[in-house]
Amino acid sequence: MGGPALPRLLRRKRKEKRRLNPGSRAQNALWTEGRKGQTWREQVQSIFGKGMLKYTLNLCHGHYDFLVRMPENLIVHIMSFLNVEDIEQLSKTCKRFQQLCKTDEFWERIKRLQDKYTLDVQTAKFPAYKKQRNFHQRRGFLTQMQRRQTTFF
Repeated sequence: MGGPALPRLLRRKRKEKRRLNPGSRAQNALWTEGRKGQTWREQVQSIFGKGMLKYTLNLCHGHYDFLVRMPENLIVHIMSFLNVEDIEQLSKTCKRFQQLCKTDEFWERIKRLQDKYTLDVQTAKFPAYKKQRNFHQRRGFLTQMQRRQTTFF
């Protein structure tokens, strides 16, 4: 079985899986056929590694993990909206976030992004912003806006 046949095989298995009822004889036959013919799994593992094989099998089962596969700069941008406590909790969820949060470069980028979005004290002195700021400083609003104090909305 060559390289181009692999995606076709995966598509066929996913298509057949959708049409079959859970626990049906045909579905059981499909998965036992997959267990016998380990060649495509071995090929994926030898070419792309064990991690890609696991990811491919999870895709076939309908398990998607988009957050971990995002580019690092996008993850850092999203994390810049979180408090330090929330970033700490997020770093405990998986190895990639843990490794990312351990680096000094990550914290420098977070600080830079948060400083970029903070409201400058000088612009807050303008009358238009003063009225808006006084409105938002009412009791109850500050607890709601505690997560992101750097936005206008």
